[in-house]
This record gives sequence, C-alpha cells and structure tokens, in this order.
Amino acid sequence: MLRLTQFGVGFLDTFFDFLRKILENQPVFAGSRVSDCYLRHRLVKSEVSREPVWNENSIYCVTSVRSFLKIFKIIMLIFLLTSCLRSEENIFFSQIVNDSTISISNDTKLNINSNIEGAKIYLDDVFIGVCPLTDYNVQPGIYKISVTNPDERSWYSQPVIDSVKIRRGEVVTKFIELNNIYLISSQPSDADVFYKDSLIGRTPFVFYTESASEFITLKKDGYKDVELIVKNSSPNMYVLLELVNLVSNHTTSPYLSNDGTSLKLPVYIASGSAVIFGINAAWLKIKADSYYSDYQISGDKTILNKVKKYDKLSGISLVVCQLSSFLLAYLLLSN
Repeated sequence: MLRLTQFGVGFLDTFFDFLRKILENQPVFAGSRVSDCYLRHRLVKSEVSREPVWNENSIYCVTSVRSFLKIFKIIMLIFLLTSCLRSEENIFFSQIVNDSTISISNDTKLNINSNIEGAKIYLDDVFIGVCPLTDYNVQPGIYKISVTNPDERSWYSQPVIDSVKIRRGEVVTKFIELNNIYLISSQPSDADVFYKDSLIGRTPFVFYTESASEFITLKKDGYKDVELIVKNSSPNMYVLLELVNLVSNHTTSPYLSNDGTSLKLPVYIASGSAVIFGINAAWLKIKADSYYSDYQISGDKTILNKVKKYDKLSGISLVVCQLSSFLLAYLLLSN
C-alpha cells in the first residue's frame, strides 16, 4: 500500500495507475492501448493541450475500470461499517462478561467481630462499618483490617491491625481482640490511681484493660479514698473527691466561725467554684468528643472548629477548677 501512494494524488487515481500497469500485461487488452488512452484521458483532465486518441476497445476498457473502482469503494465502505459494528458488539459482550463476573464474586464475603460492640472497622483504610459486621461482599485478594474502639474512646486508642487473604467463593470470619479503655478524672485532679494495690498513674488517667470490669482506688492526701468499679458501659468516669474533716478542738481556721462548724463566705465561694468549674470542664470535654465523632464521619471543617472551641473552654474551666481547689485547701488548712 505504501508503494501504491507513489502513483497518483488521490486514492482513485492511484489505484487506477495500479490497474493500468496490470492491464498492460493482459492478452485480452493487448491491442486496445489501454495505457495510451488512459494517459491521454488524464492529460485532458489536467487541461494539457493534447488530443486524446480513442477507439472502441479503449473506451470500453476505461469505463469498465471506473465501474470496477466504484464498486470496490462501495465494498470497502460496507467492510468498514461492518468492522465498526462488530467492535461495538465486542465491547457490549465484554461488559456483560464483566458484570456476570462481579455477580459471581458476590459469594465472597467477610465477617468481622470484636469483644467490644460498636468497634469501628476499616478495610484498606476505608471505613466499612462497626462490629459485628456480617456478610460484607468483597473481591478476592489480600486486605488490611484495622479495628479501633468506638467514638467516645477513639482518641486514646491505637487501632489493632490485621491482614486477611480471601479467595473466590470463601466466607472468612475474623475476631479482633481490643483493650477496654477508660478515662478516669477526679476533682481535684492529680489523685493517685491504684490497681491491685499498685500505683499505675494519677488523674486524669487513661486505663487499659482486657476485662469488661475492674476495681480501682483513688487516693489523695486530705481526701477520702474512693473505690471505683470501671465498666465497659461507662468509659468516661468523673469522681468528686470528698475532703477529710481537718477541724479539731485546738486548731481552727480563721475563716471558720466560733463554733468550728459553719464555713464563712470565702470557703463557700472557693468550694462552689471548684465544683461548678469541674463539672463544666467534664461536660465541655464530653461535648468536644461528640463533635469530634461527627467530624470523623463528615470531615466538615466547621465541626472541627467546634471541637477546638469546646476543648479550649474545657481547658479553661479545668484551670479555674484547680485554682479554686488550691484556694479552698489553703483556707481550710491555714490558721
């Protein structure tokens, strides 16, 4: 085909040159001077002043060749259209095969459960649901599974990461063991946290355990000991410590009345401020946790601003609560 393009300007004239060379060598056209009549015909078309020499055989030859070329062009167009239609059918058939393959792969399922109900599940870092997750349709392959604690405890936990290989038609079940997480706060803070007679930290304290319930003890000088039962149903615990009665017959605070039982105004203000701001700090923190859960789902930046706002207000309330507690302790212990 590359050689054919060297003869003429258009496809018709090029192919005409090719046929002329073939017909010159055929006995049936040996006496009709096909090449001569064709050459003269092209010269006339190009408006070159040369008289054409025609005879009956040459005119019949040129007419027959032109008719053949027209028929050949029609056949080529039909062939091209047929090829296009077949390619469309192949694409459609390929789509049907792909759809049927996907429907067959629906038999491949994944079940995930955990010791903590409501734990969040991520498959290849994409959130797919919470525990227990059953009959989740997947494609065959190797996946990374990440499971983390529910929203109210997700800030303090690291996800448990596992991998799973699933073959076509399999139903795979995975059980992920998570630690229970508890946030223990007290008013005043910095109270010692004892677990099984061992000091494990000071409030506010994040407590990790595999058990659904445990016993812990809070101790702080000048306050009564508090024994707590931490349960999975109450992950956030706030404890208001009770002061030990330090009043005796020999020493009384100048801020106490003569009978040693009634507190004067500064003590009322300090204790009331400590309680109010302590409760307010805990409430603001819980509110911030709630907004953070919404932000993880929606990704809305306005919700993230609310989280920062409530965290800041919670911190301020906690500072005021601490100052009030120190003032109250000073008033009660001073002579």
